[in-house]
Amino acid sequence: MPFSFGASSQKEIAQALKQSGVKGGFAVHLGATDGSTTAALKPSDSYQVHALATDASALDGLREGIRKAVGSYGTVSADILRGNHLPYIDNMVNLLVSEEGVEVNEAEILRVLSPL
Repeated sequence: MPFSFGASSQKEIAQALKQSGVKGGFAVHLGATDGSTTAALKPSDSYQVHALATDASALDGLREGIRKAVGSYGTVSADILRGNHLPYIDNMVNLLVSEEGVEVNEAEILRVLSPL
């Protein structure tokens, strides 16, 4: 079963990681607004994290928050979600965490999630 969770705090991110059993790979944070919350999806070097913000005006702050939380920018990065299509190939994402109110349909989420 692929793993997709709703979360909006570092504590909820940590719970999602634990519940998923995912030990690394590519994690996505949909609707990200806080760099430190996004960075919580990278508990070790075995993860790469990509945040997708829905508000273009918040992107610079999100990226700065990531730099502060991680110490650099790269293995945790951010961009803008454009429309309802996720910018990933099929089966690429190991863990997807979404903030409330992000409108991406379930079929699109399942398309990008990697099967176990």
